[in-house]
Amino acid sequence: MWVKNCPECDCVQHYKYRGDLTTAKRLNSKCKSCSYKGRVYSKEHNRKISESRKGTKCSEETKRKLSKANKGRIYSEEHNKKISLAKTGKKRAPFSDECRKRMSESHVGLKHTNSTKKKQRLTAINRIEEQKGQMMPNYNPSACLIFDQLNEKNNWKLQHAENGGEYKIPDLGYFVDAIDFKNKIIIEYDEKWIKETN
Repeated sequence: MWVKNCPECDCVQHYKYRGDLTTAKRLNSKCKSCSYKGRVYSKEHNRKISESRKGTKCSEETKRKLSKANKGRIYSEEHNKKISLAKTGKKRAPFSDECRKRMSESHVGLKHTNSTKKKQRLTAINRIEEQKGQMMPNYNPSACLIFDQLNEKNNWKLQHAENGGEYKIPDLGYFVDAIDFKNKIIIEYDEKWIKETN
């Protein structure tokens, strides 16, 4: 077994015959991974590959390896942008009943962590604000009357939905019912159904 290092990523390349090693050194050959970087295929070529893969099912072992290889992978902004542009204007084919069933079964008993919930909450808020502008959460007018009474009685300056709008905690994605920045007061108005749930 003969070896040399890839001139780009420095990984070890193995060769069965010395002649192959000599040729690789002369051509300064890269490893498979590096040689495919930046390669652009024609639409016809991509179509043929796509058709040849139709109906192909990966084994459980292959699925496990793919899952392990992609776990924790973070894609660059440029990569995400390319994917987004590639899918712009394209309509996804509807899921089959079998696919919907598998998706449903895979989510049974699934519980998101607080960190995941926060990410989903912030992503949803950002998406709404980008598409619709300022986000206006639902609120209880009766609660606003109580907040106004508290302002008058205690000389507070509570900001709420009908008085400056509900304040959004940027890092958490929560909207507080009423807040007085000067006196450092936050008030949450619990609806009847919340009390019944608890």
